[in-house]
Amino acid sequence: MGDHFSYSTKAGFNKITNQPLFINDTADGKSFIVLNESQMKVLHYDGEIGYTVQEKFSLKGGFSFNHYMNLRDNPKAYGLVPLELNADMRVQILKDLYLTSDLFAWSGAQYRKSNGDNAQLKGAFDLNAGLDFQITKNLKVWSQFNNIFNKQYQRWNQYPVYGFNFVAGVIFAFDQKN
Repeated sequence: MGDHFSYSTKAGFNKITNQPLFINDTADGKSFIVLNESQMKVLHYDGEIGYTVQEKFSLKGGFSFNHYMNLRDNPKAYGLVPLELNADMRVQILKDLYLTSDLFAWSGAQYRKSNGDNAQLKGAFDLNAGLDFQITKNLKVWSQFNNIFNKQYQRWNQYPVYGFNFVAGVIFAFDQKN
């Protein structure tokens, strides 16, 4: 779609064999038992749209939808997320300084309680942002702020994410030829 826009879409219906599914071990609750699903079917659809202007600005958003059905061995597709939404942005602020951000959301995956009942985790919504600065051709510094909204959620049952956190680093690249 022109010089700056991009898009993609995909739809499919798949038969999956020997799919690993992860449930919490009821003995300690902090390790996983891998169940095997000998066969299941998945209706899948995803799409993405993006806008880019050289290295100065890019914005991309997408989604992925999976409907798991006809499982033979297990009542639910434990640990598999049915709906994911995402967006990311990169903006050049100064010559060698970039602002990045990631926004994502998903619906909660199915899990099995210790009493054997099925349940679904709550969905998640999160925002991350960062800066990176190219000091020299071989040296870059970066920082990232994660879970800016300080939301409590779980991607896997009994594994809560960290709240708001900050990480930073230095990247040194060897042998950069002119």
